[in-house]
Amino acid sequence: MMIRSLLFCLLFLKFSATSWASDSDDSEPVLKLIKAGAKIYSLDESEQFLLDETRYFYVTYDDPEKPTFVNLHSNDKKIIYKTAYKNLNDVDDVINIEPKFEAKNLYKKQTRFQSDDKTFHFNFLPSISYESTDISGLSELYGSELSTANANRFSLKAVVPSSLGIDFGLAMNYQTLYWENESEEVKLNSVNAGPYIQIPLKEWSHFKPVITLGAELSLSSSGKSGIYSEDFSTTVWHLGISDTFNSKIGPFVAEVFYRRQELILEKTTRPITNNSKEFNLSSIGFSFGYRWDYQL
Repeated sequence: MMIRSLLFCLLFLKFSATSWASDSDDSEPVLKLIKAGAKIYSLDESEQFLLDETRYFYVTYDDPEKPTFVNLHSNDKKIIYKTAYKNLNDVDDVINIEPKFEAKNLYKKQTRFQSDDKTFHFNFLPSISYESTDISGLSELYGSELSTANANRFSLKAVVPSSLGIDFGLAMNYQTLYWENESEEVKLNSVNAGPYIQIPLKEWSHFKPVITLGAELSLSSSGKSGIYSEDFSTTVWHLGISDTFNSKIGPFVAEVFYRRQELILEKTTRPITNNSKEFNLSSIGFSFGYRWDYQL
């Protein structure tokens, strides 16, 4: 019985304190924050405007229990406007979201080129390619009547993503081009390396195309047919468009491309009857690879 009486007294005191606080708030305007963009009405609602910036007002409520509108007071506590209750914020709420830092500490000013990000990101892409190559440019050297031949290429590419909208990278390729003449087999091998750039384009549906531009120089380029052999210096130009497909085991990259190879004959064991030493090849093809993403 005593415990029940104590609980009743506590509830009575709490209710009385709450009622007294409400009555006190209703009698005197309190300082509140009104949000920027709030619609402000005149007392007779004949005029209205939007508040251009967040401002403090002394306010009272139209209904202390369930307020719908708040009255806005001037500095001399006279009611001048009103606005919806939802446009009101407590001053304490604003204070709580202010950044917290030690005012006594000294903070070193950063230069415009300084960054706190110490992580270096890059990705590594091995891929295999199948190409259909126009070999008519080599018909004078090898006496071939064929116009196209198939080539296979294995590529290793390292790319550094950039915030500039262009990614930079390096690639190394090993390519084999093979066909058969009436009297002999011809095989050209080359190892090329050079810089690449990748330009992401605007996403379209589920397609996120990336334009790839590259230039390569040969580290080794040779041809062999029967008992004869040739050495070339080669320049390669690459243009492609690719997309990345995510899977459970990681991202795969597919690309379709056009490549142009400019060959200069440096040495041959073959007797030649013409003075031409420059040959051009072009190819179209597709590649498929897997991308590893790293950070240091």
